[in-house]
Amino acid sequence: MNARIKAKEFCLSDFGIHKVHYPSDATYDSSRGKDQTYIGYMQRGSCVFSSTFSTVECNAGDIVYIPEGLRYTSQSRGDPDVVCYCIQFSFRTDKDGKRFDRRYGMQKVCGVSAADFGNRFLEIYELLSRSDELSKIAAVGRFYTLFYDILPHLDEAKAPDYSLPVT
Repeated sequence: MNARIKAKEFCLSDFGIHKVHYPSDATYDSSRGKDQTYIGYMQRGSCVFSSTFSTVECNAGDIVYIPEGLRYTSQSRGDPDVVCYCIQFSFRTDKDGKRFDRRYGMQKVCGVSAADFGNRFLEIYELLSRSDELSKIAAVGRFYTLFYDILPHLDEAKAPDYSLPVT
């Protein structure tokens, strides 16, 4: 049995996490398209993400998937503010020039434990905040496990053509 695979399409070319604070009623304009794919965890507040293809409403505890290149706007609401952890990443292209993370469109990730995933986002954030290499490697490993657990809950049918502008 061959235990080797060609894993180029699963190799990260970019990876990070941000803790974002938005004031209540903040608007974010990404009508030029995102530079990386994002998975966001809404820790506090709510947000409505709108693109030409769909509108996704997220509340505290929800997880949202936003693929690279998608043009969208968002409107945040919170009392007193909105706190979101955003993992941004990019996978390398495969031999056909396609990217694994662009198979899925913007959507709320349903069917996962909010508390468990929230803790996992916080753990990745804490690991990447440290300066040692082992913590950063551990954060990448935690990301792959988190992404593995999210994939069965993503709908490939929601993957759009990214070239259309936000209306």
